[in-house]
Amino acid sequence: MQELTIEELLNIAQSQIPPKSARITFSTIRKKSK
Repeated sequence: MQELTIEELLNIAQSQIPPKSARITFSTIRKKSK
């Protein structure tokens, strides 16, 4: 897998999932990146 920037991940997330789920996904990404 290619490394994606936070901006790219957010763009992908916003285009694929409902806004309500975006916050959950973003917090999950943050946990994984630590």
